[in-house]
Amino acid sequence: MARGEVPGVPGGGSLMGVLDGQVAIMTGGGSGIGRSAALMLAAEGAQVVVAGRRKAPLDAVVGEIAKAGGRAVARACDVEKAAEARALAEWTVAQYGRADILVNNAGHSSRARNIRWVGQEEWDSVLAVNLTGVYALTQAVLPSMIERGGGTIITISSLAALRPGLIGGAPYGAAKAAVLNLMGHVHNVLRDKGIRATTIMPAEVRVRSNSASGRPAISGFTAAPATAAPRRRPRHPLPYRPASRQALID
Repeated sequence: MARGEVPGVPGGGSLMGVLDGQVAIMTGGGSGIGRSAALMLAAEGAQVVVAGRRKAPLDAVVGEIAKAGGRAVARACDVEKAAEARALAEWTVAQYGRADILVNNAGHSSRARNIRWVGQEEWDSVLAVNLTGVYALTQAVLPSMIERGGGTIITISSLAALRPGLIGGAPYGAAKAAVLNLMGHVHNVLRDKGIRATTIMPAEVRVRSNSASGRPAISGFTAAPATAAPRRRPRHPLPYRPASRQALID
């Protein structure tokens, strides 16, 4: 596969390698949005650190990237634990000497969605992954980025941040609204240091269930049965420009 050709993207997606020499950290990189974004980052020439809690899916994504001629490494990390999130950033900088791009994608929702029934433990868990983990990892990559003159931080939020209700659930919607604000803060306060921060707000995305991990699938995302046949996506007449790529080059 040629440089810039994105596996699994309709039409292949002939893209320039605009990220040659850069290092990207992708959390929640073993499936769904994280997997697709990791493939795109690698296709653009980045060395990708594919992070997540379960090693097997990470290894599978790294294998896909390697087969396509890209560079990636799997790194087990649970961003619900702030110390592990910081350690991921420290390991990346120690290993590669830099961290140019951070994509905060890891997340999960709560089983109880109504604020009346959300227990403290579940509330804390959802905010730890979707908000505190983002804070910890973002803060940890900033020194390296600022030292090198800049960097890009992309956080995957959700329309649940803008449309609160039972579909997203109380803790998930609150956390996703908070990271939208946090990325605005990072961008406005640190843009003179070359730091760009942005938030992507996906709506419903079809992904496989997280039930084997002991955590519910991300709220607002439809879980597909393991035996379900993939839906055929229509080809778009315009050149493919994924939102994550636009966030990197605009």
